[in-house]
Amino acid sequence: REDIDGVVYMLDSTSDPFQQVNIMMIGIIESRKLPVIIAANKIDLPDAAPQKIRSAFPQHPVVPISCLEGKNIEELYEQMVHSFR
Repeated sequence: REDIDGVVYMLDSTSDPFQQVNIMMIGIIESRKLPVIIAANKIDLPDAAPQKIRSAFPQHPVVPISCLEGKNIEELYEQMVHSFR
């Protein structure tokens, strides 16, 4: 669609980011030349590892967030404003 300015792709930071579906979805988004921000959700959990997501997709900004606690949501909004112009 022509009216899409960018994509926020949310990943569970307690799961393996190298799952086939994630690689495929990021590839599809990249092929459409859309900017991507990856939201690494669930950083409130003890086994969260947003750094693994950063390592898996270094070409895109990764914002660690907790939807449950509302942590870093403002940072995500700021990244959206910066990336989706």
